[in-house]
Amino acid sequence: MAEKTIRQQPVTMAQIKQVVFVIFGTGIDGITNYQPVDDLGATIGEVRSFTENFRGPDATRVSNFLGTELLSNINAAEGT
Repeated sequence: MAEKTIRQQPVTMAQIKQVVFVIFGTGIDGITNYQPVDDLGATIGEVRSFTENFRGPDATRVSNFLGTELLSNINAAEGT
């Protein structure tokens, strides 16, 4: 069988399956699960995970987003 080259494409919002934020005293961890695809749009392997640690100003930026966007949507859904 001839060799086949698979060219992975940059991950886009369409490939993101789940994002989880873990908030704790010194910062926030963001865990993203995504499904990479090749140049034809076919999935490559299993869902992968990437974890980023937000500290200092980055943690403040994420916290502000969660506080203004996410919490307002949750409270609207709760009717509060």
